[in-house]
Amino acid sequence: MGLTSKGNRYIVTVIDHFTKYLGAYPVPDKKADTIAEVIFLDLPECILSDRGGEFDNAVIAALCEILQIKQDFTKGYCPRENGLTERANGTIVRMLKKKTVTPTKWDRILPSVVYEYNASPHAATAVNPHFLVYGYGPRYLSEIIPREPLSPYHVDYDNYKTEFLSGLTLAGACIEEHAKEYRAAMKQQYDRRMKTAASQVFNTGDRVYMAVPKKRKKKEKREVYTPKVGIRVEGAL
Repeated sequence: MGLTSKGNRYIVTVIDHFTKYLGAYPVPDKKADTIAEVIFLDLPECILSDRGGEFDNAVIAALCEILQIKQDFTKGYCPRENGLTERANGTIVRMLKKKTVTPTKWDRILPSVVYEYNASPHAATAVNPHFLVYGYGPRYLSEIIPREPLSPYHVDYDNYKTEFLSGLTLAGACIEEHAKEYRAAMKQQYDRRMKTAASQVFNTGDRVYMAVPKKRKKKEKREVYTPKVGIRVEGAL
């Protein structure tokens, strides 16, 4: 992201893998102490990140040891191992581009983008993350005016706690069931795609496309040559 009028340039995203609840925070730099202030706002059992210097450093490692937090890293050049965060990052950036009128003020729009993300049903759970964390759906401006006077003295806190925990337990069971179906569907789609690729057989003389990797500038598309005639076949492509 570009530099804002408040001095922020980057976004640190934190997402819970069970509820898919997202947190995104604008920061001015990627120093270890800056990142630590964000990711240790809460105390998770485990932190999964890539091996960027802002995460893989002595400061973060020491804090994880003190707070008894397990720190895991994805393999190098394998962003799909943390695909949940990568997809969330892409969604945030796209939403910011649509909503931001003044480029230097994107950090002021970020909280509303995060709220909309958490208020929307997630494909993996079929439920919005806000509900899974708080036990009730998100509120909108059209709902903030109560129809009847509210009084804290009419609230049965013990009953509320019981119903709240019961609701979260039921929601958790539903999520696990939906997540199994979601993973099975994704696996079936992946297996079908790989089976199709594996079934392709090339022979000498076949016309094929050849991609030539090369260094390219940002936003420059990879060059793909027009169909060529295969000279020889050596193993699987």
